[in-house]
Amino acid sequence: MAGRKPPQVTFETWVDRQIRDGAAKGAFDDLPRGPIELADQHDADWWIKRKIRDEGLEVLPPSLILRRDIERAVGDAREAPTEDEARLRIEAVNDRIRTANRVAVAGPPITLVAHPVDEFLDRWRTDHPADLTSAPSAEPAGSTPPRRRWRWRVIRRR
Repeated sequence: MAGRKPPQVTFETWVDRQIRDGAAKGAFDDLPRGPIELADQHDADWWIKRKIRDEGLEVLPPSLILRRDIERAVGDAREAPTEDEARLRIEAVNDRIRTANRVAVAGPPITLVAHPVDEFLDRWRTDHPADLTSAPSAEPAGSTPPRRRWRWRVIRRR
């Protein structure tokens, strides 16, 4: 501590000199956190914003998080390597959409509609024409996949 401020020196000049002398002596070199971003502290909520950033917390309402996750899942389904994998992924997305529409979720209203699986797979086939020729289907052309029983759908959701 440098003692009291001399009466003929302004407070700002005296403090600046103290800081400059301390920095020259290396008094601030072993501080644990480093420099503080002063631009953040002009905001009244700077401390909570820093805490959210440091902890990596989500600040979106659950309905917007769900919408973002579903958009990513649809993109993953479009990039699926096989048609069966694309079908499974889009059905999982549709299950999430139906569940979200059935249950109240905090945030803006959810206006998502389930994707028609056949139309989605037609679009997937046009986007992946080489995949159809490289992996021929073992099923006859006119057969449809067996329908799942309702118990399996209930069990799979858990």
